[in-house]
Amino acid sequence: MNKLFAIVAHQPSHALYWTVEYLSAFPENTIIIHYDAKSDISEIADLAKENVILLTKRVPVYWGDVSQIHATCRLLEEAMRYRFDYFFLLSGDDVPAASNEAINAFLSKHRGQEFIHYQDERSHYVNPADRVMYKYPPYFFTKQKSLVFAVKRKLFKHIRFMYKNHEITSLLSNGLEMTFYKGTNWFALTYGSIGFILDILHTHPTLLPSFNFTYCSDEIFFHTLLKMKPEVKIYDNPGVRNNCFRYIDWNSGPDYPRTLDVSDVEKIRKNFYFFTRKVSDKLTQEEFSHFKDLVN
Repeated sequence: MNKLFAIVAHQPSHALYWTVEYLSAFPENTIIIHYDAKSDISEIADLAKENVILLTKRVPVYWGDVSQIHATCRLLEEAMRYRFDYFFLLSGDDVPAASNEAINAFLSKHRGQEFIHYQDERSHYVNPADRVMYKYPPYFFTKQKSLVFAVKRKLFKHIRFMYKNHEITSLLSNGLEMTFYKGTNWFALTYGSIGFILDILHTHPTLLPSFNFTYCSDEIFFHTLLKMKPEVKIYDNPGVRNNCFRYIDWNSGPDYPRTLDVSDVEKIRKNFYFFTRKVSDKLTQEEFSHFKDLVN
């Protein structure tokens, strides 16, 4: 099973180094890393080797911003230069939660299905159209806690009619049939689906720019385009944590998603997951070794 692992990262974390070390040890795996253009790529230069590629054409990535989509698209474009059955999108805070052999076996059993989670009864519903049909002001694109920003964000709901996204409205009115969907922005998609998404972007060159100033739309963009694929086979099992098979704790806090530590390892082991995130970079080597053991 040829797998391509595309990683968006911004720092030389323990998770990034372990994930690359482990996955690159298998000849059927290719790893491509987009390292935030705001960061010094020489920090991870030692990761590069035959099946580990560091993108040279990088973008500065900002939280909640369309730049997250641009970084992912750079990875998609580069991926098509390689042979793969499945494309995995990861962050630099992810670590494998299953062995390479177990991942191969699971993919072989469900060959042809797409592992991407769309919001459902397992998650809090957010109207995806609200995120993309308006152009959001700068105070939305920060994690800085501010009473002023919080008040402005609440007030925006009452004046957003003044910030309509006319570019997307134009695309829809000119015949692009597109319904918006939202979900978890980490996925594993087949070669055919990655090609399909890129074909749409090449056919509609104004589509990606129309998402400028939309809010957290990396959780919408690829989900929406994938649903446009005829007879797409999306894995769906309400009995699992999510359909992308990532262990992510959105419930415990204090941060969302929760930064994981050794107390989470046994919870992760209870079920099958491809990856778990986000793993604390403050762990000691001994503590981090428990996450390394997830592949055993």
